[in-house]
Amino acid sequence: MMKKRISAALSVVVDLKVGDRADIKNVIERLECNCVDASGEDAKVIDVKILDRKLLIEGEDDETD
Repeated sequence: MMKKRISAALSVVVDLKVGDRADIKNVIERLECNCVDASGEDAKVIDVKILDRKLLIEGEDDETD
């Protein structure tokens, strides 16, 4: 059976709890995601690249640990 190569774009929202001294820009730049192969499907993940990085929402302070 012949296989073809396709690309899919995913949007991922990462909810983080950060301290007062955290460099938010650096945190966002260092985020990595791993995609897993779709189980039960005749498909294989070849490569994953993050195309866009940005701060979506700056939430309220959370005093609880």
